[in-house]
Amino acid sequence: MKPGVLIVMVAITVSVTGCGEGGGIVPGLFPGAARQTDDHGRDLPFRVTNPRRWNDQNDGTTFEPCTGLTEEILRELMIDPSSAEDAETSDAATRGCRWTYSTPEFRDVVTIQQVVANSDSASAEPTDRPPHGADDGSKGSCSTRFAHNAAVVTTTAAGPRGNGETLCMLATYFHLATTKALGI
Repeated sequence: MKPGVLIVMVAITVSVTGCGEGGGIVPGLFPGAARQTDDHGRDLPFRVTNPRRWNDQNDGTTFEPCTGLTEEILRELMIDPSSAEDAETSDAATRGCRWTYSTPEFRDVVTIQQVVANSDSASAEPTDRPPHGADDGSKGSCSTRFAHNAAVVTTTAAGPRGNGETLCMLATYFHLATTKALGI
């Protein structure tokens, strides 16, 4: 390789690594690279491996479930902040996070998940109706929803069957903490 080409390549590399918020990968610059920060430059609490985690099916809001609540709020909700993992789906239509609880009665038994997906029926303005859990029928999970910009945010508590009331309560608490953090 010619010395001049090597210098240009090094200069491009140095300037590119300084680009992007939070030191994340610049979207589109390196095809297949997964971005590691939210839209506000905050690092995600895990390593993103799916380069399509952010896509045209879930970009209706800049709200990111994985960084939407502080560690302090997660702890107040009895959630272990270090348990955060990507709630990745195979079709990448949603993006979000899944956590486990820190209390002995829920740890390793109940998970809380929050995902974002675009919706044609979502209001352009943040909206929230009084949350009520929607039991999945098996009483093994319960979900709440609210619209934020052109997306819907769904919170789901999942655990042992026969605990629908408790799961709806946990989903509702997380839902309310999120809407409060968003100022809704």
